[in-house]
Amino acid sequence: AWTPPLVARLLTPAVAWHKCTDAELCAVDGAPPEVQARRRAGLAALARRAASLEGPRSRELSELLRHLADGRFTDNRLLPQSLRRLSAARHAVESDGPYLVDADGRRTLDCSGSDGANVHGYNFYKACVAEGNDRIAKLGPNVLGPLHPAAADVLRFLRELSGLDEVSFHSSGAEAVTAAVQLCRFNTRRRLVLAFDAAADRGSLSELGGVLRCSSLDA
Repeated sequence: AWTPPLVARLLTPAVAWHKCTDAELCAVDGAPPEVQARRRAGLAALARRAASLEGPRSRELSELLRHLADGRFTDNRLLPQSLRRLSAARHAVESDGPYLVDADGRRTLDCSGSDGANVHGYNFYKACVAEGNDRIAKLGPNVLGPLHPAAADVLRFLRELSGLDEVSFHSSGAEAVTAAVQLCRFNTRRRLVLAFDAAADRGSLSELGGVLRCSSLDA
């Protein structure tokens, strides 16, 4: 018998797939031709400037890291087609507040990722990691099964914050999204999920049945 997940999988290839060109991107709001021309010139100038800022060590590392599938997957899923030519940092040796430092010492403002940096900056999280590591130093980070008492402190706080009897720890956003979708399915009895390709942490949803993928304008 045909089930909704099977139907969704059959319909997925029929969902429109479109790559937005520079001309379409700059004209998406119906701007006058002269404004569109300035936008295209601005994008081209930004790409040239980004490429010129890369030092020799950074260019070498960027070329090497192109062979890492993870980076290409992230760029293809989360960056609009017209912005993928920009020289987004694929490596960093140091962080300071909202800034990243590359192998050539170039200091840039991180506005392309690292959600936590958008809230507190990196220094706050580095201090949290250092404090947490000090607390569990005698146990070590690679003990599987038994939990450090610090986990109870976090559990107590999350229960008070959420008002729920139970919480769940996850090691990544993708795992958290998958768990949340499964809970929603169980409680609503709905079996279909609509997932946008360019949405963060939606990659793991492909492991679930009944996921109908919807491409964004230029995903």
